[in-house]
Amino acid sequence: MGIGGVPSRELAFEFDVPTLPELVGDGETLRGLRPASWPWFVEQLRVRRAKFAKVQVPGPASGQRDATEQALGYVKALKAINVEVLVFIDEPMLAAGASVEGVLPLRDALRDVGAIVGLHCCGDADWAHVLAADFDIVSFDARLSLHAVTQERLGDTWLAVGVVPTSPGPKVDVDALLTAASGTDRVLLSPACGLGGFDALTARAVLGELRRVQSLVRERSAHGPG
Repeated sequence: MGIGGVPSRELAFEFDVPTLPELVGDGETLRGLRPASWPWFVEQLRVRRAKFAKVQVPGPASGQRDATEQALGYVKALKAINVEVLVFIDEPMLAAGASVEGVLPLRDALRDVGAIVGLHCCGDADWAHVLAADFDIVSFDARLSLHAVTQERLGDTWLAVGVVPTSPGPKVDVDALLTAASGTDRVLLSPACGLGGFDALTARAVLGELRRVQSLVRERSAHGPG
């Protein structure tokens, strides 16, 4: 599953949940006018009879009225063509000590119009408070926060575990991932951060690595470490 946007239309339907692309020249998604890719995305969802779609609110999202209104517009438009909508809110300021309470009005407004709401932070946030805030999905960089997140009470929250790095550094150990996440079956695998700022070639390489890790996790889950 993807977290943020993707940099090309060709990649929009490569993930399990179709993702609104962020193209060069579109401007920033959910700021001001809808991106040029929006009409194409809606038509493709209709033609493909997609059941789900994902859009994203770029951070920092707390208190941004324009972002809230635009996100609500996306959800209403997609619900009108019978598409369930996942909205990921990116809030990098959580890693700098900002409170998750600043995001809750946006979460509640999105839920009121029928959206599934995820929260993403690339940094190491106060995960106890984030998870207690009852988002549908919480997304994080596994290299930074896997142990901290999986030590908390998860309730009904799904985890989008960022298993493929989008910045230099070591890869995630699959056996460590399986051990840490053994207490829940509400796990999705994703890149560590959004791909909207990458070129299409790099984004496709990240997607390929994600598929490789997904296959490895399935194999290890079925047969045990080896």
